[in-house]
Amino acid sequence: MLCEKEPEGEIPYVRTDNSRRALAVIGGNFYGHPAEAMTMIGVTGTNGKTTTTYLLKAVLEKALGAKVGLIGTN
Repeated sequence: MLCEKEPEGEIPYVRTDNSRRALAVIGGNFYGHPAEAMTMIGVTGTNGKTTTTYLLKAVLEKALGAKVGLIGTN
């Protein structure tokens, strides 16, 4: 168990000052730091974000053969 306070009972545990940070480090180590091999692009503005992201996705996939994920409000 990973915790910030000593748990009740007799169970194995690791105490840390920041369990969220510790879990992020453990997860990164376990899965081999996949974010290091990723590139993220953000599109902001008032108008044209959806069109821009779909065009950018199509160009990256077709021209580079890249694996592209698209997250939006659609």
